Amino acid sequence: MMGQSMRIGFRSLKVYAGNLCGHLMNGLVQLADVQQNLIQFKHSNMQRVIRAWNILYSKYFRFLT
Repeated sequence: MMGQSMRIGFRSLKVYAGNLCGHLMNGLVQLADVQQNLIQFKHSNMQRVIRAWNILYSKYFRFLT
């Protein structure tokens, strides 16, 4: 009787560990996606800032130099 419950416990432990690994992998994938989105967001924001600076420079600072 003890051996059977041990086997069942071990099987459920394996299932639990597998689920945990799956959750961890999903979490890592989602984290990587978020990081990628942040990098793209920063990049597009930098481009926007540079574009705005170029417009400002061409409109106003050309008269000062």
